[in-house]
Amino acid sequence: MTRLRIFVGGVHGAGKGSLCKQLVNHFIGEYVSASQLLHWNSKYKYVKDVSYNQDLLTELLQKYTQHDTNYVIDGHFALWNSDYKCEVVPIKTFESLNLSMIIIVKCANELIQKRLKFRDDVSYRLDDIKVLQSLEEEQAKIVAESLGIPLMIVNPTECFDYFNFIKHIEMMKQYTRDNISSQMLKTAIIRIDFTGLTNVRSFVNRIKSSVKLQEAFGKMVMIPKQNMSVSFRPKDIEEGQLPFTETQKSILFRFHECKMEGDSNVTLDIEPESITLAIDCQKNYKGSRDYSYFMGWIIDELLAFDQYVTIIRLGVRKIDVQVLEAGEPIEKYFNERFVVTQSWKSWPPKTKSILTELLEIDNISFNVTQYIDRINDGRERLIYDVDAFLNGNILEKALKSGNASDFLYHDMQDRMFDFFVSVASIDYLELSKKRKTEQNGQ
Repeated sequence: MTRLRIFVGGVHGAGKGSLCKQLVNHFIGEYVSASQLLHWNSKYKYVKDVSYNQDLLTELLQKYTQHDTNYVIDGHFALWNSDYKCEVVPIKTFESLNLSMIIIVKCANELIQKRLKFRDDVSYRLDDIKVLQSLEEEQAKIVAESLGIPLMIVNPTECFDYFNFIKHIEMMKQYTRDNISSQMLKTAIIRIDFTGLTNVRSFVNRIKSSVKLQEAFGKMVMIPKQNMSVSFRPKDIEEGQLPFTETQKSILFRFHECKMEGDSNVTLDIEPESITLAIDCQKNYKGSRDYSYFMGWIIDELLAFDQYVTIIRLGVRKIDVQVLEAGEPIEKYFNERFVVTQSWKSWPPKTKSILTELLEIDNISFNVTQYIDRINDGRERLIYDVDAFLNGNILEKALKSGNASDFLYHDMQDRMFDFFVSVASIDYLELSKKRKTEQNGQ
């Protein structure tokens, strides 16, 4: 079984490359250009032998792509031959590519003519471009019908609903948050950081009396905390004396005996500058929807309680952990995108291998960590730790729009799931899919 493979077709200058790069960013995969594979650098857009050219492309795609990775491939369904006659690409070219869907990018013939003139300083007749673009679309429809896969036709230069376009492609995914259950997911944490002089005790009393919180948690305890801080006085600095430490006492309000999803291994901690929901995903965890929307409610309550509160960070963290049994290969759980495997296995031997990446996608920041070490009994431990967070203007907009819950559940965690799927092996994903089916009693 292979991952998502999207073939993006269209004549030269239609805008395939730009769309492909957007798709790769969204689906966390690789972008493969037919022109680059074939070292097709000529500014003259014709092929001497279309059939041979595409046979070679098929061979190269099979050689340079892996079954365990998402791919966006750009190419053609029709080309000009050396006589500048339009010639379709044979169906056999696409039969062995294991495609999930086809997208055709098209735009006005005049715009394509201008782009090619600007890009290659070659003038093409409008009629030739019109015929080629029409044949490209016609052959794409034939190929899609022959392979039994969906076809989408888009024109990015016109009114283009990118959200629904992506949503449609999402349906092509084999692995979703709804159809797999991973035993590697150990902990999920949702955290709100804020500033202000909020009376936390009064805020806790406010939400304690609400039906919403009573339905979510059974009990609450107050945990005394001592925070050490260093204080400077001008006289200390002048006389060169060491500063003294100051002990400040505070209370952590912890709600426990969680009733959401029937799971008691969830706690809500409220402190003077943060609110944290910690979820043990090993017991009765059925997903984070209820938890995410509960924290959205907490945000609304906090802002309603104190108009001077400023939320400075909204984050979700998910930690996947797998301890290997003796002789169990890392590849059983992670694919080649879990790149710390290479470092871990290389000489000299290591006590741990770590890779941390800081990313920003769709205005959301991500901190992604891959980690391998050994526990006390010598077994290898694999950790995949992803933190997604909003701050600054993007967070402010999310809060003003009232969509904090949706950002938590969809925008942030959908992408976190995509990160995990991109590094998990197909064998493990298939096992997780089977486990989910069994949980649902199907």
